[in-house]
Amino acid sequence: MNGMEYNKLGAMYTEVFRKFWDQNLFSDYGGSELKYKDVAQSIQTLKLIFEKAGVQPGDKIAIYGRNSSNWAKVFLATMAYGAIAVPILPDFIPENVYHIVEHSGAKFLFAGKSLFDTLEIEKLHGIEGTIAIDDFSVLNAKDDHLKALSAEGLNLMQGKQVKKEDFFFVDRADEEVQVLSYTSGSSGFSKGVMIPVRSLYSNIVYAQDHMPLRPHDRIVSLLPMAHVFGLAFEFLFPITMGCYTTFLTKT
Repeated sequence: MNGMEYNKLGAMYTEVFRKFWDQNLFSDYGGSELKYKDVAQSIQTLKLIFEKAGVQPGDKIAIYGRNSSNWAKVFLATMAYGAIAVPILPDFIPENVYHIVEHSGAKFLFAGKSLFDTLEIEKLHGIEGTIAIDDFSVLNAKDDHLKALSAEGLNLMQGKQVKKEDFFFVDRADEEVQVLSYTSGSSGFSKGVMIPVRSLYSNIVYAQDHMPLRPHDRIVSLLPMAHVFGLAFEFLFPITMGCYTTFLTKT
């Protein structure tokens, strides 16, 4: 495991972020560079928003958008908080999205603005708040805390700078679900596949041992992160190696 030892998925990412704190981590194509510490700040702030909005560890958070650094921040914050990520492919039509949201029991939705505009809010059963992936503005809210933040002109990425030694991902049991991944729905409505913590962890460790990435390598991520292969091998694995990933936000 490249000289690093971990016990669980959360411990792995806590160690990795602290180790590469001042190194570049993400950028969108044509966008500015984000270091591990910049992404950590976003994760820390999103965790605070989850807490204020009443999200509990184990709750489901749906993510409906195209690949981007902000998409990555949302997924990592969900993992760091102990919630379950429900990635939704951006090519899904609204009926599929309504089905996935209701079937998964998601309480919170992050959506690209252009995609959210195609949805009818009243059909998003169970969703208590929606935040734009593009700029983290509040698109819809039932919770009073989110309504207040929205009225103030929300900027989620501002706040007290998190210290490296205080930043962490929670550890969850091996059999707990980390991702609820939905199929493309070619034979009807999408089916949910429960991916436990141990599955993500073991695939990342396998990639560390067998795939030729090293710290400071630059890679381009073009597979949809809402698909489990792109999620694991073009996003989650390179983070653990200290790589710098550029996301193609559109083809």
